[in-house]
Amino acid sequence: MGAVVKLLKQLGIILTIYVGCEAVMALVPVNFPGSVLGMLVLFVLLSTGVLRLEQIQDVANFLLSNMTLFFIPAAVGLGAYWTQLADTWMSVAVICLVGICCVYLTTYGTARLVQRLQRRHQVRV
Repeated sequence: MGAVVKLLKQLGIILTIYVGCEAVMALVPVNFPGSVLGMLVLFVLLSTGVLRLEQIQDVANFLLSNMTLFFIPAAVGLGAYWTQLADTWMSVAVICLVGICCVYLTTYGTARLVQRLQRRHQVRV
């Protein structure tokens, strides 16, 4: 029973941050996704130590390991609109390919930058 309470508490923390940021974005006249703001807030809380990784780690690992399940509704939605996409599928495929390449290159560049900064920090210490 203790493990279930722990998981519910961790899920509650993540959902509180998410719902709070969605509410803030609903009240503010800015066109910005509340979920993205929630990720930024979660990052800041973890970076500053206000929230420790152990406080959300089990639920976060579960969500990450089952992330593919969250894409099923999007795939079903694409199937529902396949007749409209049939004429433009090549454009959509090219856009997706370019987007994947951009994400890959950005991730690669960020990882390299972090590695260099970590090496510099180790040399100074």
